[in-house]
Amino acid sequence: MVDEMAKRHDAAMNPKTNALSTALTSFGFMFHLGLSPASAMVNLTQTALVAYPVMGARWGFNKASAALLKASQEAVRGKNDITASLSQDEKAAFEEAVRSGVVDVTMAHDLAGIAQGEDRSVSYKLRPVMRAASFLFHHAEKFNRQVTFVAAYRLAREAGADPKNAYQQAVQATYDGHFDYSANNRPRVMQGNVARVLLLFKQYGQNMVYTLARSAQQSLKGATPEERTQARKALAGLLTMHAMAAGVLGLPMVTTLLSAASMLGGDDDEPWDAQVALQNLLADTFGQEMEQVLDQPSPQEVLHHRRRVQHVGPTYPACQQPLRRQQHLIGIGQPVVARHVADHQGRIGNGSGNKGIEGREQIVRHGGLQ
Repeated sequence: MVDEMAKRHDAAMNPKTNALSTALTSFGFMFHLGLSPASAMVNLTQTALVAYPVMGARWGFNKASAALLKASQEAVRGKNDITASLSQDEKAAFEEAVRSGVVDVTMAHDLAGIAQGEDRSVSYKLRPVMRAASFLFHHAEKFNRQVTFVAAYRLAREAGADPKNAYQQAVQATYDGHFDYSANNRPRVMQGNVARVLLLFKQYGQNMVYTLARSAQQSLKGATPEERTQARKALAGLLTMHAMAAGVLGLPMVTTLLSAASMLGGDDDEPWDAQVALQNLLADTFGQEMEQVLDQPSPQEVLHHRRRVQHVGPTYPACQQPLRRQQHLIGIGQPVVARHVADHQGRIGNGSGNKGIEGREQIVRHGGLQ
């Protein structure tokens, strides 16, 4: 433990960054998130999909939903500034949360080159561009965090906590629901120059895997019956909310395992799609209508949103089929080399060069117009 703390302190005080890695991570942010209003809109769903189950497990789902809805309405009325609706007690807690970075330290600012650990010579030049590119995503994160913090603080106070304990519980709920994306909170294996590029956007996946695994572990090994019950409620709420939004195929690790099975079960001459095989099995077992409900519970008009919120591989991205094995390896570099590039590379490799090149051009146009 002492050695790990010493290494982390050294990494924080003497960051060894490279100009190329800073430029690549900034480019990856702009390409995938900064220029896409759709990504900012989808990010708003994290309160419902993650924060709400965590808060509901602790204070009750009815109370949590009411508190979150009230805080959301206040934030909307204040044009993403909830302070006008706060009491003196709540405002003091909120100001302390802002000062300590609970509300403002967001994934957008970390990836845009505004947090710690970048190459200053590059980040200084890119800062105006990255501030503009991260505008929508930053304000979506700000909305999520201030709503969650205020709702959790109010719930804690209603439960009888004093201001100090209520603040601590609200901070914990905010980090549990929206995570801590500051550079110093990354695992050390994700802090190197190469790792920062290859594992861009993987911090969210790592946090989700930990949240689910920790909830499952605590549901069995919690120190008290109350902790075990709370962990079971949180895990059930997380899985239920994600299944409602993204379907069975959107649950964590499902399509990751299916993608791996497709890679192992087929070859270049006779590709095999495990996802299609599963869908056919569900249709044969439960009928076509039930298969569609299990796979795509959302209405057709929000199907595109469903595909964005599903957990299609927090650690290993799933590629479209049929693909060569090499393209699954290319998919690991998805943050900077988009997964779609691997798909279009497959078309080029199969002889459809014009369609592959045309698809790559559409990626840039589509990402900017979303």
